[in-house]
Amino acid sequence: MPIVREYAMQSIFAAAQAMVIVAGSLMTAAVLQTHGYPDAKAEWRWLPVFVREWGLALMLVPAAWVLTTLWLERHRDAWFTKRWTILSGSLLLAGLVGLMVYAYALAGSVMTQMNPPG
Repeated sequence: MPIVREYAMQSIFAAAQAMVIVAGSLMTAAVLQTHGYPDAKAEWRWLPVFVREWGLALMLVPAAWVLTTLWLERHRDAWFTKRWTILSGSLLLAGLVGLMVYAYALAGSVMTQMNPPG
């Protein structure tokens, strides 16, 4: 099965990116739930709410990255090599980690956004 080995980098990075998305979505949802989302009267920040409600839709990002790198490796092999696949996969993974950590941090700081009772 040479095709499996040929595109192993895409599989590894897509799995890591998917794990980051799932873990970030679940952790953000858990923090929002502990702060009373959606029942509490608070001004919820849009990013944690988006990650909670639509975070799994971000799975389209790794899927698009895989399809794009597969196409580029097959049709543009003169300049798009495995090195670019690894670099772009690493940058996308770092970006997703940063997004999820930021959403988690914003969800945890929702208490400062709470409206006073009354």
